[in-house]
Amino acid sequence: MRFLWFWHYNDSPSCRFRDTTVLFLPDFLHLLAGKQPSCNEQAQYIISMRQTMFHRTNISLTLVFVLTASVSHAQTADERLRGLIGNLRSAQSSVVEKARTEIKKIGTPAIPYLNDLLKNDTSSRVRREAVLGLMRVGSFAQSSVVALSKALDDRDPGVREAAVMALQSAGSNAKSAVPALITLFNNPQNSSQIRSYCVSALGRIGSDAKEVQVFLANALKRDSDSHVRISAAQALAHATKATNTTLPALQDALKNDKDGSVRRFCVYAISFLLGNTGVIVPAMIDAMTIPALSKAIQKDKDGEVRSLAIDAIRAIGGDVSALVPIIALALRDNDSTVRLSAENTLAAMGQSAVAALQAALNSEKDSQAAQSLRQIIKRINPKL
Repeated sequence: MRFLWFWHYNDSPSCRFRDTTVLFLPDFLHLLAGKQPSCNEQAQYIISMRQTMFHRTNISLTLVFVLTASVSHAQTADERLRGLIGNLRSAQSSVVEKARTEIKKIGTPAIPYLNDLLKNDTSSRVRREAVLGLMRVGSFAQSSVVALSKALDDRDPGVREAAVMALQSAGSNAKSAVPALITLFNNPQNSSQIRSYCVSALGRIGSDAKEVQVFLANALKRDSDSHVRISAAQALAHATKATNTTLPALQDALKNDKDGSVRRFCVYAISFLLGNTGVIVPAMIDAMTIPALSKAIQKDKDGEVRSLAIDAIRAIGGDVSALVPIIALALRDNDSTVRLSAENTLAAMGQSAVAALQAALNSEKDSQAAQSLRQIIKRINPKL
C-alpha cells in the first residue's frame, strides 16, 4: 500500500525523529483509511507535517510522493466515471453498452453522476440511460428516489416510463415516491401502459398502506383499460394481509368485471391472500369471500375462473363442508380442468365433509359425477 513508503526514513543513529515518526504514523494511516480527503486537506497535511516534524529531505520527499499518489488516484476515479457517463451520450451502441457494463461494476459511487445526468441532460435518450443506469446499480439512495420522482414529470414518455420501472425496482425504499406516482397515474396525457406500470409500482412499494390500497381498489373498479385493472388486482395481492379494502375490491371485480382475464387475476389475488389465513378474520371470509367464489363457481362463463374459484375455496382451509353441494355440481362441468379442481378440493376437505359428500352422492343423477363422488369418498376414507 502507498502509505508503507512512509517507512523510508534515515535509519542512522543521528536521526532524532525516528520515535516521533512511529508515533505519528497511526494518524497518517487513519487519514488514508477514512473518507478520501480533499486536495486542500492533503496539502495542509503535508505542510503541517513538514513544518512540525520533518526536516530531513528524503523523508519529506517520500511523504509528498505518497500523498500526491493518493490525490492522483482519487482524480483518476472521478475522471473515469465522468468519462463513462460521457460515453452514455455516444451515438455508437458498442460504446454505450461498454459504459453501461462498467458503470454497473462500479456500483454505488456512480449514483451521484447518474442523478446529475438525469437532472441536467438535454437528450431524452441520455436521460433514459441515466434511469436505466440507476436500475442496474440496484442500490437506491434517497437522492436517487428524489431524482426518479422528479423524472416522473419528464416531458418524454419514455423517460417517465423508465422512471416508474426504476421506482418499482426500488420497492419499499421508494415510499416517498407514492404521491408522485399517483399524480402521474391521474394525468390524462399518459398512456394506459404508463398507468399500468404506475399501479404495479405502487403494489411493490407500499401495498400495505391504506392510501395505496384505496387507490388500487379504485383503479380496479374504474379504469377503462383491462390491463390496468389486471395490474391493480395483482398489486392488491402484494399486501401482507387481507383488509376491508382489498378483499371487497377483488370480490366486486370478480362478480362484475366483464373481462375474463381480470376476473381470473382477481381469483388469483384472493387465493394468494387467503393463503395467509392466519392474518384473516374468519368472519371476513364467510361474509365477503364465500358468496363471491360460490357465484363464480356456478355462473362464470370462463372455465379457468370457475376452476380457480374452486381452488380458492381449498386455500381457505378449515371447515367449508357447507360448500360441498356447490362444488359437487362442478363435477358435471364440461371443462375437465374444472372437474379436476372440484375433485381435489372435495378430497382435501377430509373427514368433516364425508357426510355432505354422501348426501350429494345420494341426490346425484349424473352417472359420471356420481362415480367421481364415490371415488372422492374412498380417497378420504378407504373403508367406506
